Amino acid sequence: MGLLRMRGSVPIRADESACGPGGLGATHRARTVRQGECELASIAGRGSSDQARWNASESATNPAWVGPPVDMQVRNHITILVTPSILALGLAGSGCGFGGLEPPAGPPAGSSTLPSQLANTNVEWSFDLSPYEQGQLGSNPTWSVVSGGGQIQGSNYVNTFDSSGSYSVRVRANYPVGDHADADFEILVQSDVMAVVQCGNDLCLYDGDTGGLIPLATGGASPLNFRAQLPNGWFVYERLGGSSIDLFVYDMVTSYEVGPSPSLNSVYAAHTPSSVLLFEQGSGWETGLYAWDPKGQQTNTVAWRGGMHNRNPVVSDSEVVYFEYGNNGQPDLYFWTYGDPYPTTGFSSDHPEVIHTVVPNGGVVFSTNDPGTLEADLRYYRMHNGWSTVGGDLRANVQALDMTYQGQLSGGHVVFSTGDSFSDQDLWLWNPFGQNTAAIAEGPSVERFEGLTPDDRVLYSIETAPGNGDLKLYHHTSGANDSVASSPDNELFEAFLPNSDVIFAVETAAGRQLKRYSVVTGLVDVIAAASGEDFQLTEVLSNGMVVYTQTGASPGMHVWNPLSRASVPVAGAGSTFEADAGHGDFILSLASGLQSDLALWDASMSQLVMITQTGEHEEFGCVFDDGTVLFSRVMPPGVTTDLFRWNQATRQEVRMTAGTVNHSVVTVIHGAL
Repeated sequence: MGLLRMRGSVPIRADESACGPGGLGATHRARTVRQGECELASIAGRGSSDQARWNASESATNPAWVGPPVDMQVRNHITILVTPSILALGLAGSGCGFGGLEPPAGPPAGSSTLPSQLANTNVEWSFDLSPYEQGQLGSNPTWSVVSGGGQIQGSNYVNTFDSSGSYSVRVRANYPVGDHADADFEILVQSDVMAVVQCGNDLCLYDGDTGGLIPLATGGASPLNFRAQLPNGWFVYERLGGSSIDLFVYDMVTSYEVGPSPSLNSVYAAHTPSSVLLFEQGSGWETGLYAWDPKGQQTNTVAWRGGMHNRNPVVSDSEVVYFEYGNNGQPDLYFWTYGDPYPTTGFSSDHPEVIHTVVPNGGVVFSTNDPGTLEADLRYYRMHNGWSTVGGDLRANVQALDMTYQGQLSGGHVVFSTGDSFSDQDLWLWNPFGQNTAAIAEGPSVERFEGLTPDDRVLYSIETAPGNGDLKLYHHTSGANDSVASSPDNELFEAFLPNSDVIFAVETAAGRQLKRYSVVTGLVDVIAAASGEDFQLTEVLSNGMVVYTQTGASPGMHVWNPLSRASVPVAGAGSTFEADAGHGDFILSLASGLQSDLALWDASMSQLVMITQTGEHEEFGCVFDDGTVLFSRVMPPGVTTDLFRWNQATRQEVRMTAGTVNHSVVTVIHGAL
């Protein structure tokens, strides 16, 4: 805490938490009155009625001091002299609603702690320090690095880390008035090439920087199950014991058990943007919902009641937790925010409420049954704002039909259908902000939702006759419906390209064709068509190339380039697509008798490159952006599988494990999420 003086006073002493509960020790007690206001009460020798307060609503350069002069000592370890002109400085970071740096006058007695950060190896990483400037000392300080490496660029701390691990950094803000303030923060650095590997019952991390495996957690006789990575970089996993499931997190150094219980199952359910972990704990007849905060490793009860289930949480961007509460057949909608002692009912009825999605304004869309007609209904609820009916502005006869949630546009608009999928079905777009509905497709035919393009167009099919469907695109900003495909043959949606072009199939008497519809030109290109042959879409690559297979007289795999509108053969019968390797490359398996080999399609050379070709069975694991491929191989005598890596640049394989347990890739993690 900095040097302060109060008008007409003698020195008083306070500790760093002077505005927190008990911060002034046994003689003087301070408490937070409200955000932005601190009160020094029960001043020694004067009685509890005498108070001295600083009100943060005043400007930092001219704060208001309310109450009689303080003329006593508070005995603790840091001397402060208080004056109204600089009082704001001393209260900063002390529990009065001011976070950030603690600015001392002269050499600091310590430093404040800034939020821990995440970074990846081998890429320049930047951390903006300006939000943590101490405004009471002035503005636009000159920053410098005290320890931990790296450099300052403007108000940004910048560093490039060549290895993973935990790094401690101290920075200093040097103010024009001559004061400075220090702050520490931790950086958890993860490899930009990382994967979770199952090593028998244990979990390991593949670190691309070292090319080795790092033990994550040991399961012993109980297998471990990886579940998620939190936004702060910590890993969540479960241990499958004989009598229960136990939940853990790993912070790259230590594993913490979450909600330990010897006889109940503790399973991961979700997490918030601030890395608070939500988990369900209970048994088949009752389940509680709990929140675990990694900052203090504390567990909070969200909801529990004997004989009831609390489950299926979804989290809004504003960290409102919506969940289903009730028995197995009849859950209700509840919500909870971190710090609340109890959850609150959002919507309750005699029918099951099932959550579908949250929308950007913090609301939630769920289904229930109309109490009068018992038809499936869609409702919308926003915390403390009440509920409304999705499509509530539609005609009464339309609202009396079954309503089914279909999807959500990026801006929050909800796509839903009314009617059944056999005789009649219409499509609608509902705006949760204006509570109004627009028709996407309304008519006597069955209109079915097919998907949302990357640019938020709604693709749907129209059943013009039994076994015959056409395709259309609806754009919500213009209300236009564009025809994608319409013919006497049946058109079926297959996939979207990254630019929102539509890949669809046409089923004809002569065979199954593949085509591409351009959203820019409205024209259709034939990808593959041949009499007596059927073509099936396999994958759309990240660069827009289309991988497909051909069956019939000339079976095999092909890749189609949307720029050149030309196809190239890749491999013959028995080939299976495995993964997109970027830049038009991809991994595939090649069947060889009872086992398979692995190969890479190199788009730049338009040729197949063998990754591994042995008499043993190889199982693809994952591929990274740097061209590294992980795979498992069954080792003679066929009891266990070991892990191997292959590099595209060197085209060499390296055996990574030689043990008595099976090894396989669980998931790829590209550093911090």
